[in-house]
Amino acid sequence: MTEVLAMCDFCREPAPAEPWAYPAKDFAAITGNTVLDFRGAWVACDTCVEYIERGDLDDLVQKHYIDEGDLPIAKIIFAAFAAHRDGPRFRWR
Repeated sequence: MTEVLAMCDFCREPAPAEPWAYPAKDFAAITGNTVLDFRGAWVACDTCVEYIERGDLDDLVQKHYIDEGDLPIAKIIFAAFAAHRDGPRFRWR
């Protein structure tokens, strides 16, 4: 049987064996002509958890979205995540 590894929803890096997850209400983010649909909890690696817990979404965006074309989209998505977060983090799995 193949083990499915979790991926951080923020930076897309592989998450640790027991990653953190943040409960969030379902939401849609509109970026240009695209509607992005987000459902349920967001998985986070240890590095991204540090940024999230500090409320430092600007540095989180800068760390993981170096391409300037992605910055506006990342800011919209991460701000929407913060607005729809629905409780404290928990260990996933």
